[in-house]
Amino acid sequence: RELTVTAASVRAQGSVGVDPDVLMARDQTRDGLLQKLAAAVENKDKTLVEMSRLFILEGRFRGGGNFNLEEARAELEASFANEAEIVFTTVSSSGRKLFSRLSHGFDMVVIDEAAQASEVAVLPPLSLGAARCVLVGDPQQLPATVISKAAGTLLYSRSLFERFQQAGCPTMLLSVQYRMHPHIRDFPSRYFYQGRLTDSESVSNLPDEIYYKDPLLRPYVFFDVTYGRESHRGGSVSYQNTQEAQFCVRLYEHLQKTLKSLGVGKVSVGIITPYKLQLKCLQREFKDILNSDEGKDIYINTVDAFQGQERDVIIMSCVRASSHGVGFVSDIRRMNVALTRAKRALWVMGNANALMQSEDWAALINDAKARNCYLDMDSLPKDFIPESSTYGTFSSKNSSARGLRSGPRYNRSHDSHFESRSRSGTPSEDDEKSNLSTLPRNGSYRILRQGAETSLNGFDQP
Repeated sequence: RELTVTAASVRAQGSVGVDPDVLMARDQTRDGLLQKLAAAVENKDKTLVEMSRLFILEGRFRGGGNFNLEEARAELEASFANEAEIVFTTVSSSGRKLFSRLSHGFDMVVIDEAAQASEVAVLPPLSLGAARCVLVGDPQQLPATVISKAAGTLLYSRSLFERFQQAGCPTMLLSVQYRMHPHIRDFPSRYFYQGRLTDSESVSNLPDEIYYKDPLLRPYVFFDVTYGRESHRGGSVSYQNTQEAQFCVRLYEHLQKTLKSLGVGKVSVGIITPYKLQLKCLQREFKDILNSDEGKDIYINTVDAFQGQERDVIIMSCVRASSHGVGFVSDIRRMNVALTRAKRALWVMGNANALMQSEDWAALINDAKARNCYLDMDSLPKDFIPESSTYGTFSSKNSSARGLRSGPRYNRSHDSHFESRSRSGTPSEDDEKSNLSTLPRNGSYRILRQGAETSLNGFDQP
């Protein structure tokens, strides 16, 4: 009513010869009334929605016993989803009946971690009828988990992201990283992403941690644990290295002691390893710590389970320590995941001579040495090394010749002794039982025979 009266008054008075201040006041009055009208309409709509929700629940209190709780729950859920401008869900949950109850569709679907989802997995969100779809992911990291080797043979683990990329669709690299300290970012950027990663201001402007002054606690260190021994347990095809697990404990305790002496607050710590058996070994060694208050800030898991996560400090145990190859540790995508989880410090421990059997790990170790980020046992305090330990060494014919390559990686040789959780597109622990191992990679399938080196070409960069 007020808006109608004001409009009629304006039309009656006209605007010729009227003071500009009066005109401005009229406009402000009109705008204020329009805002009140819009708010009233919105409140009316909200009231109607609330009344419809109450009507859904009304049957619960009516006689007759016809009320269906699950149906009412579904209708209420759809009612709230209809009001939302953004709906967050997993790819599998996007296929629920809830989305068929919505009164409107979506303008855009954004699928995060798209390179880790199979093509079939992303069909539910694609069926929602959105005009645009944005795929966000990193094909340089681990692909979809596929249990069946036959399905892996048929490229079931290939993501829609990879298919589009192989078909020539342009991709945009999100080159600014917001996680890793520059010293941690350096090798992954050059080795996996052609040196294209740059640091955000939030990362580059961060002051160095005070504990970096300790030579063992610098942002990036490779510890050459030469006295470690890899072993099986029971009938498992997985591996453990008790000495590396114990070294992890000593390094963690050294960090905590240093933090307390410097008066620094708590930091989150992740302990990662490629092997399930080593995971159990680490959990045993860290048992007392995990059961204490300190244990709230520490997380132990496999590299695969850690994809997508981050911690202030990451300690990685590589496990392998023999001249019989390094198995699935050599997988380039698993390596990438492991090296890019840390925010402030990354400490990798492994037997350098053993790891140098892998061309990619040889590049990392040679790079660590060149950057003065490599520590052997002679560089460590005596209390870090058990007195009974003897250094285990062996020669690797090709290790000294392997080095760091920048830019895309091609013709990578892979040890065919593969171990890990079952994951098509990456080697699995169960594959070690077989004489034939399969390694589909970005749409390229190869049969790898034990004892033979096989080259895999064309691993696309993002």
